[in-house]
Amino acid sequence: MLMLEFTKLRRRKILYMIPFVAILLFLLEFMIGHQIYQGHSYGSVNGWYVENGFFFLNYYFLLPFASMILVDLIRIEQVSKTISNLRLIPVDLKQLLQAKFMLALLINLLVSEFTFLAMLVLELMDGDFAFSSLAMLSWGVVYGAIAFAYTLSAGIIVLFLGKYRKELILALPLAFLLSFAGLFALTTVVGRYYLANLLLIIMEQFTALTVSVYAIWLVTLVACLLYLLADKRMMNIIFAYK
Repeated sequence: MLMLEFTKLRRRKILYMIPFVAILLFLLEFMIGHQIYQGHSYGSVNGWYVENGFFFLNYYFLLPFASMILVDLIRIEQVSKTISNLRLIPVDLKQLLQAKFMLALLINLLVSEFTFLAMLVLELMDGDFAFSSLAMLSWGVVYGAIAFAYTLSAGIIVLFLGKYRKELILALPLAFLLSFAGLFALTTVVGRYYLANLLLIIMEQFTALTVSVYAIWLVTLVACLLYLLADKRMMNIIFAYK
């Protein structure tokens, strides 16, 4: 099922977005990093590109992107009228939706890690690259963690909209607002434990509390996703409703 979804996606040329996004973010961070402040460029500070690239993915890009991918994967079935064709071609809709989630997760992981590699290249070009192996591994894990968390979040947003028969395209602005809200929440004590802020806090303060709170967030997201998927009407609503 996953390979079938991969074939559908390849026909729609969406896979070409992965290197395109990484290159686009590379150029964006390159231009910002070369801006001069008090006689020094931003990018000359060791670790600036890696941290700023994560900042951009975390607050502005990855959750809306994950939502867009999921919406597009679902619209493939809406356009092809999968529900109407079930009598001719038996399809397990739950497995179909699970395959779409797995494919969306794979795409988001690739986008996130390719961006991480692009930021490392910028560090080599402009910074001192004084990274230890542990620091590089930690940042690589953190970039992957937001891809996982935001794929779960995107799934919840899309299923929630589908459950209440709202336009799935609304997932994009809603996802942007939820991720961007982290910037405002970051200024408050409680807001530091908002999902979008936690990984930055963990990189600064790796404590049992911050890690536990993040684990609770992930468990909550998985539980919400499973709850929505448990609705027997959900599959028909999602794939049939436009």
